[in-house]
Amino acid sequence: MVRALTAGMITEITAPSVRLAFLVEMSFPSGPLNLWTGYGNLPSLLDILGASALRFDGQNDHVDFGDVLDLTGSFTLEARINIPDPGRSGQRIIVKDDEAAGWGLSVGDGGVDGLLRFFHRDMITVTTDSPSGTIVPNTTHRVSVVFDAGADTVTLYVDGTQEAQTTGQTAALTSNANSLSVGGAILGSDKWTAGIIDDVRIWNVVRTQPEIDTNKNLELGGSETGLVGYWKFNEAAGVLAADSSPSSFDGTLVGGPQWVGGPFVGAGQLLGFSGMRETTAGIATGVTITLAGEISSLIALALDEKYSLRPVTIWLAAFDASDAVIADPIIIFKGKADVMTIQSSGKMTRITLTCESDLIKLQRPNQRRYTNEDQLTEFPGDLGFEFLAGLQGRTVDWGIPDVKEPAAQFEAEVVTRTFEEDSDDESGGPGEVVTETGFFDEAGDWVQTDAEGTPLSQIGGDDED
Repeated sequence: MVRALTAGMITEITAPSVRLAFLVEMSFPSGPLNLWTGYGNLPSLLDILGASALRFDGQNDHVDFGDVLDLTGSFTLEARINIPDPGRSGQRIIVKDDEAAGWGLSVGDGGVDGLLRFFHRDMITVTTDSPSGTIVPNTTHRVSVVFDAGADTVTLYVDGTQEAQTTGQTAALTSNANSLSVGGAILGSDKWTAGIIDDVRIWNVVRTQPEIDTNKNLELGGSETGLVGYWKFNEAAGVLAADSSPSSFDGTLVGGPQWVGGPFVGAGQLLGFSGMRETTAGIATGVTITLAGEISSLIALALDEKYSLRPVTIWLAAFDASDAVIADPIIIFKGKADVMTIQSSGKMTRITLTCESDLIKLQRPNQRRYTNEDQLTEFPGDLGFEFLAGLQGRTVDWGIPDVKEPAAQFEAEVVTRTFEEDSDDESGGPGEVVTETGFFDEAGDWVQTDAEGTPLSQIGGDDED
């Protein structure tokens, strides 16, 4: 028994085998939305959430890359597909063929429901077929074919698991002048795919089963050894399908295939979360996410982008034994990125991301200040707030008058002085010795007083005979 969350309630699901898929969704300023892979059938979850891909109408839609990649030795083809009717005959996924020489990967050939076929020919057509029912309707699969000229084998993989292999049928391939095409054969009117194709890869090397399985849900960097064609279909608009490999074999959308969903990027294997809990008390809980694997693209974003406070959402979905989604995926965490830590041991790189819940905003004071620039943006020419910059750092005491302290009063010191007056005697004899009591005023002038210190001017001045 597994507990799976649905909108607004907890539902108990009893099934022989139920798998959960967790998906961490994060956006960066300059790049596409990033998806960090989890457990379970992640491609199906990506489809539900709207991952970027191309939908072909089965009439004439295809992507034309021109006469490139004449593969005549060992190679590997890969694509992510979702076909509503896998019993519809001749749905070409990847093909370069002129019906005399060439090769192709297709679904439903001969009207066999759910058949995945790889064919190659040089006048004689040789096929490698999966069992019927391998491709499930309306289900996302990663399909791969490995043409190993050295081992003389052709092997088909679906979702990283081997479904078919033929031996002794890898005679040298002959090149042709037709265009490489995704979504349909340019020859004939009955060779078009009706469904979704995404993340197409062509290698000029043999990829092993572990390599295919490990990387089936990851977005590659594009510089991997042997990768000679890589179309992520992350453009989400326009008529160009860019090649992310060093070959730069860009394709042109023909017939009007539709872009579906938004641009998503796989970036690493999810190792786990810290505990998450719901609360009715308005408590801001966070979460720590740990990832590892081939995450060079995410490391570059972590080093170069301003990821702090970017939105982070964690989704949960449940799948049954046939990888069908049991219920719509739900959000179990929604918040903002806080701190990203990168650790490398030489063998493994690990990224840890701590996130804050959106409830943290309720516990953090708003530091926003309205400025003169804000006012000019709202009301050009209004200078009513230009004084604000001068108020920064100043203390204003509202309601208290600006009262000046009274000046200190002058206090004179009464002293007694003795001096000799100038003599009136023509002979130049000594003058009279005089003793006076008084003080020097604020102007420095001598003010004579009586013995009590009262200025004589206030008591009638000096008496003269």
